[in-house]
Amino acid sequence: TVNFGGDVVIIPEYLFWGCTGLTEITIPENVQQIGGAAFIDCSAISKITMNAIKCIRMSSDNNRPAFVGAPITTVVFGELATTIPDLAFNGCKTLASVVIPENITQIGGAAFGNCPNLTTVTFNARNCTVAHSVVGDNVTPAFNNPAITRVEFGPLVNNIPDYIFWGCKGLTDVVLGDNVETIGAAAFYGCTSLTSIVIPDSVTEIRGGAFCNC
Repeated sequence: TVNFGGDVVIIPEYLFWGCTGLTEITIPENVQQIGGAAFIDCSAISKITMNAIKCIRMSSDNNRPAFVGAPITTVVFGELATTIPDLAFNGCKTLASVVIPENITQIGGAAFGNCPNLTTVTFNARNCTVAHSVVGDNVTPAFNNPAITRVEFGPLVNNIPDYIFWGCKGLTDVVLGDNVETIGAAAFYGCTSLTSIVIPDSVTEIRGGAFCNC
């Protein structure tokens, strides 16, 4: 068991490396940074509860994710959480589904990349404006994951962010909620298995390349 004090802002790199007795972790509200490999090879961690309101980093300088090697099956986001950083759950190879709650406004690049069993995403974020990262001329989507087959947008979602599911080559089933107004640029670019989609009456704008190379 690990309990973090309410004033903790940084969880350092490698801090709990190899703690094979840990089964779940709760990240408190004030945490802004989790170092790379902070929970590396914690081979029993199955659940992460992210209560951090605005965590801006969950990796090392060499892009090593915080939870690499942990067999996470469940990720729960607290009601005050707003940000999912770059590489946040990258490499969580046992994660099969994820629910993005209403309060999330930003998701970093490759946050759910390299998750080979992640097949289902339920996206309830009402006003998420960013779901990618940009380095130079390179754009990295939040869900650059060919394993994803189904994406469902909740009834309160207004905006589908630019680039969010770019390159999800296994995506076959997309369900848009009845309040979606904007489908972002290149949101489904290169989703080569996507053969049909129903656009609801609420949509007023489909930005450039939203369904290019499908």
